[in-house]
Amino acid sequence: MLSIADGAGRIAFWLATPGCAVSADEIPVVALAKAGGLARAAHVAVDILQEDIFSWDRPNEACAAVVGISSISPAPASVRARWLE
Repeated sequence: MLSIADGAGRIAFWLATPGCAVSADEIPVVALAKAGGLARAAHVAVDILQEDIFSWDRPNEACAAVVGISSISPAPASVRARWLE
């Protein structure tokens, strides 16, 4: 799963707790540090990414799900389509 605009990592942490493979994406370094600290403290695996989702040249693997619960503006349809190819 990919959690976009994940902020301090709460959504990714919640998804990873039962064992989901989760990548958390955010841009601010402070938020990324908080997300990594939360995951480490709870011994939960979260892949922390610092990417701009609108210009990210993501890996070829598709995600099982893209979650954007806290997103301020959702990705355009053309970007969402690339994630789900």
